Amino acid sequence: MSSGNNISIITYLFFLTLFLSENTSFCQTDITNEFNIKWELQTDSTLHNITLLDTNTFIISDSTGFLTKVNFSGDTLWQNDAFGTLSNNLLISKNGIVVTATREGDIITFDVNSGDQIQSIGLDIPITAGPVLYNYKSKKSLMTNSENGHQTAVVVGTGKGEILCYDLNSLEEIWKYSEPKNIISDNLVFVNNKLIFSSKDGYIYCLDANEGWLIWKWKYSSKKKNEKIASNFLIYKNSLYFTLSNSKLYKVDLLLGRTIWTSKNKAGVGQIAFMNKKYIFSTGRKNRVIILNSKNGKIKKYIKYPEKGLFITAPILQFNKILIIGTNGGFLYVFNNFKFKRFLNNHNIPIKLLVKINASNFLLADKKGKIYSIGKN
Repeated sequence: MSSGNNISIITYLFFLTLFLSENTSFCQTDITNEFNIKWELQTDSTLHNITLLDTNTFIISDSTGFLTKVNFSGDTLWQNDAFGTLSNNLLISKNGIVVTATREGDIITFDVNSGDQIQSIGLDIPITAGPVLYNYKSKKSLMTNSENGHQTAVVVGTGKGEILCYDLNSLEEIWKYSEPKNIISDNLVFVNNKLIFSSKDGYIYCLDANEGWLIWKWKYSSKKKNEKIASNFLIYKNSLYFTLSNSKLYKVDLLLGRTIWTSKNKAGVGQIAFMNKKYIFSTGRKNRVIILNSKNGKIKKYIKYPEKGLFITAPILQFNKILIIGTNGGFLYVFNNFKFKRFLNNHNIPIKLLVKINASNFLLADKKGKIYSIGKN
């Protein structure tokens, strides 16, 4: 063999070793030893939402406006039409009322057992956020009570910039908040008797959930700095975390609306998730994940994505010390000890939904409406 060929082989082995050393954060298998597919179910359309009822049944809402109650054997128990473009939220009250909303401006309730429509209210305004359900606690008594004595409120945000609160049982208005005057974004969250949301007027708002009073607002955008909310809202204890389009992560005091810290380095845009409450997993920039310290916002680690062009397309699930991540390429990953491990190849069909069942099981739905039940061995 010529010396030229020897040099070529040595050069090839050198770059191969270098490549492998730079990608040690990624290992790839078809199915890990931790999880396996328990069953599969093909539905007829693209799913918007999966809401669990118990360990054997769930309700799906789809792109055609239908709600369908299904059991884990794949049997359809009932189906009803909401006659509109369904929001991404579908909620069940403690006394068995299913509530959803449409982009066309309707709030609709159904009976969870029969699927029959109970009532609806038309707002004549696009509903852009919610619905959100919570136990209503105020000196003001509602017109109706649920069977278990709880008074339940349902809240939505509109394209007109309003937050509207209704009695779930009667759909009578309880209060209305109208300050934003611009579209309410689809990030309405209820926590500790507070409603947190953002509007395209450039503010994040915090309201008293029972009275509709403003507690604080936090400015994120202006004419000089035209920023946008670029991640989901992440809430832990009394802190709110989010990323803006400037690629920086922010931590805001949930009680006072004051900035606790801003990440000095760019943290990327896209979904964020906790890792054992100590670190924050941030969808990164330049084909990498960024891990930040949740106490001070300092970057701990940069980790390369396991594939080029990866986008996280489903809510990130947390199971103790691991994260479950679904992507546009149809791959499902476990992220643990700062490493990606691939355990499902959905053959280029993007993963749309990940829904946690319990500490060891979850549901996966892809863009073509196929549902997988996945659990630990």
